[in-house]
Amino acid sequence: MFIDDKWYTEPEVQAYIKELKARISTLEAALERCKEEENE
Repeated sequence: MFIDDKWYTEPEVQAYIKELKARISTLEAALERCKEEENE
């Protein structure tokens, strides 16, 4: 798969997606904590 003129293999793309999903989960958890603190 080409991304910005660089070739990436399927495992590399899958690993990157997995990393992004982990970051999203972390951000969602932080957002929930902020919402809870806001409601106190």
